[in-house]
Amino acid sequence: WDIKIGTTTSLYDWISPIPFQVVAGFDGKANSISLESGSEKGYFVYIEINNKGSTCIKLNSKSDTADSSFK
Repeated sequence: WDIKIGTTTSLYDWISPIPFQVVAGFDGKANSISLESGSEKGYFVYIEINNKGSTCIKLNSKSDTADSSFK
């Protein structure tokens, strides 16, 4: 599967979509998936929730983060 996610610098200024590959989840749980960057192999999408409850979508390699939510 190929998923295209658009990124934007403003509400109306769209940049080229970034392709992601749906891969087996590396959390080891059955029926889970991970989104791997098509252009940066080994980099995955994850969501971070800060102490104020805001969420942020990030792209990082599994080995480059110590964040416990990156699973």
